[in-house]
Amino acid sequence: MSTKIILYFFKYSTYFLYYCFAIWLFGAVIHEVYKVYKNDLKEYTEIEHINFKRIYTNSIELKKDSVYNFSNDKVIKYQKTESLYSLKVKTFSKIGFYYSIYWLTTLCFITWILWIFKTIFNDINLSSPFKYSIVKKLKLLAFALILYNLKEIANHFILYYLLNQSHINLKILELDGFGGGDILTGLIIFIIAIIYQRGVEIYEENTLTV
Repeated sequence: MSTKIILYFFKYSTYFLYYCFAIWLFGAVIHEVYKVYKNDLKEYTEIEHINFKRIYTNSIELKKDSVYNFSNDKVIKYQKTESLYSLKVKTFSKIGFYYSIYWLTTLCFITWILWIFKTIFNDINLSSPFKYSIVKKLKLLAFALILYNLKEIANHFILYYLLNQSHINLKILELDGFGGGDILTGLIIFIIAIIYQRGVEIYEENTLTV
């Protein structure tokens, strides 16, 4: 398979993902506005894409709960599903508002990162591959990935704090979103951007010499 075909594949795949997430973000904003308009004080929002578990003392505790349990202040309700917990929080509570903001921010970050990829693919030209615009966008991509991971690390502590405020009768540990994977990726991309920048400088020097 030629390099040109592979490049076109990644380019249009990125376009497709970018527009999908842009539409998803728009829909999520409309949904959040509708929830505020609906103003249902009894409504609960599920905390998705984040896993919670308890350290169990025996295998009997691994059985699935048939009903939801509640925190002391009734803000959180939770249900055990084998070794993990499914959590829902009152939509119109401190943790409910925080999770809505967190989820919208996450979608914004993903859409932004995909947009950066889209603009990088737009600038790539195999006949003239060395451009300063790509250097700038690679550095912006590195910054976006690092910032995204810092947001996830902050979410780990904020969510843990808010859960503890509800005096939930569980030893809950947030599993997802706590790590340095995207920070490491961002640093690697930043290093690539610096090396690529030097390549652009050498290319321009050679062009002027000729």
